[in-house]
Amino acid sequence: ARKRGDDIRTLVRGCYLQCPFIAGGYPNTGRYPSQAEFDGYLLGAADLAAYGMAYTEEGKAEDARSSLAWPSKTIAEDLKGFPTSIVRVDECDPLRDEGCEFYRSLLDAGVSARLHITGGATHAAFMYPGMDDMAAEAYDELKAFVLRTTPPGP
Repeated sequence: ARKRGDDIRTLVRGCYLQCPFIAGGYPNTGRYPSQAEFDGYLLGAADLAAYGMAYTEEGKAEDARSSLAWPSKTIAEDLKGFPTSIVRVDECDPLRDEGCEFYRSLLDAGVSARLHITGGATHAAFMYPGMDDMAAEAYDELKAFVLRTTPPGP
């Protein structure tokens, strides 16, 4: 939408980020301690590097620096007017610190945002068998958020 010149603020009224994968340039050299601390807990540095290729065109350096592909590259001005957001991260996820940093960036830009850290959980643990309570909590939070941020229909 941004590339077409649309004002995203008129198109999106809420943003729910679940285990956000938003930094790019993997592996990150110390910027995100959780990446090293939980490397191999369902995701590793090699996985993140491979998945990152899906967001950028191989060999295009500008894609690797693009805030459209990698929201961690944004500056406060980029986030002004960003829709109200929930950032949900898992405590034992290599991506945790990316999400926490983005949450702080949203607040710095004056965006209404909330951070939810699921204690003891690995990456997207709510999706795994036996995690019914965790899944119910995540889905209830998402449903309430969508209902709060979606205008009534015609």
